[in-house]
Amino acid sequence: MHSERTELENLAGTHGGTEADLIDQYEAWAATVGVIDWADLETQLPASWGIDDLHG
Repeated sequence: MHSERTELENLAGTHGGTEADLIDQYEAWAATVGVIDWADLETQLPASWGIDDLHG
């Protein structure tokens, strides 16, 4: 943390095992709590909010 406090350098892909483990943990948690993918919501929200699209 001391060498990269602002986290400007993208380290994805540099620690394959750790990255894969974190992704697996997130996906397991997301399935447990019912996280809905943004791509799915993006098509449903405008109609439920009574607007044409999410950008205005």
